[in-house]
Amino acid sequence: MDVTVQLKRLKDERWAVLLNGNERKIISVKGGNIKLCTDDNSAASALIAYSETVVEGQGRSLLASSYICEGYRLTTCEPIVQPVLIEGKRSCRCSYCFKKLISYAESSSMHLHCSEGCQQMDEFWQSEALGIKQLPALPSPTVLLSSRIIRKMVSSPELRRVFDKLCWNTECLLDHEIKSYEIISRQTCALLSAAGCTSAASEAQQMLKSGLAPWFRFLSRMSLNGFTISNSEQMVLGLGIFPAASMVNHSCRP
Repeated sequence: MDVTVQLKRLKDERWAVLLNGNERKIISVKGGNIKLCTDDNSAASALIAYSETVVEGQGRSLLASSYICEGYRLTTCEPIVQPVLIEGKRSCRCSYCFKKLISYAESSSMHLHCSEGCQQMDEFWQSEALGIKQLPALPSPTVLLSSRIIRKMVSSPELRRVFDKLCWNTECLLDHEIKSYEIISRQTCALLSAAGCTSAASEAQQMLKSGLAPWFRFLSRMSLNGFTISNSEQMVLGLGIFPAASMVNHSCRP
């Protein structure tokens, strides 16, 4: 027997999830007409209501206010800036879409693209390629990602606002973390300067002149809100920051 486990009204249309054993169906009811939805995720925003709240000791969180079925895609969201590949995948994956390379356009020693389309859509590779030629070693994924965030913050007040709202914690940094953060901050400044990103390099240098505290807060936001990006086999390909997903609460025993 089908059992309705969730029902929500959206304007003049109602959505319901029906469960029958392991089978799940999504239907819409509008004007007396019942329609079976074939695209499960198209109804996601109507089926699950989220609310943003502040949880003591955990910061801002997104909490679901209705039932969530097992295996349901909770949300989709865009990264705050273009994600970066980890070092071990730079020679075999597209630096823009992360697809495995069969044939490729070699853009730089650190940037390979699976097509001209990806090469054109990658807004960072040309300036980064210029910068790495002047550096003693290739920058780490964290340095690349931090440089991209600063560049976007300089050009987009809205992105700065979104990033600044992310949680951070520098009270319990260990000695090795402090040393690592200091190295990353200086390498990011060097990359931005070498890449000719004048405004971003100036902001990064100003953060250093104010002491390391601004950089520690910046990198703590990256560390606490960052995600590894994996393929279907859970192989890690890269790193990215997804602001909405970073607020989704989870349980260790769901």
